[in-house]
Amino acid sequence: MKKLLIVVCLCALMVPQVFAQSYTAVLSGQKLDLIDRFEYGTTYEGILTVRDMLKGHRIAPNESYTLNITFSVSRDLEDKLQAVFVDNTRNKQRENNCTTGCSTGGLGSVLTENLWIELSNNDGTQAAGAIKAGQDYTATLKLTTTRRSTGVSRDANALAFFTNGDGRKNFKNGGKKGKVTITFKEFVLTRD
Repeated sequence: MKKLLIVVCLCALMVPQVFAQSYTAVLSGQKLDLIDRFEYGTTYEGILTVRDMLKGHRIAPNESYTLNITFSVSRDLEDKLQAVFVDNTRNKQRENNCTTGCSTGGLGSVLTENLWIELSNNDGTQAAGAIKAGQDYTATLKLTTTRRSTGVSRDANALAFFTNGDGRKNFKNGGKKGKVTITFKEFVLTRD
């Protein structure tokens, strides 16, 4: 009888991981500033760390998410708007590991100089033509996770938005156009 009870308990513990529930987070009305990060490449970047975005879920590999957004920008973008899940906890272990070999190319690599760890593929959205200031754009982004976050905190399970721009690469405040603000009129993140 004891052996059967132990097996049942172990199976019950595995069920939430194997049959993870899908859910939807609606965060419309959010604003996000993409700031000049040209000291690490040629991007304007901003991190969305909203408490209810993942509802305490810890990102794990091979999860699928769909992000439906309607947004406007405060100035014309020079390139497409991209998004990626990141772990933005800046613990000492990663700081110590970044003494040699760290990329300075923005979000294009696993570990960047600003210590973000990418947790998913980059998905870009490009409306028909360029993204212009003051106009509404609607896009659907598909994100597939590739790594596990370090925990359940909102910083460990954040969503980074970025866009490339013109300017002086590897120079602080090297971008020509400066900060851009994204206003999300619709923001619906669904874990598939």
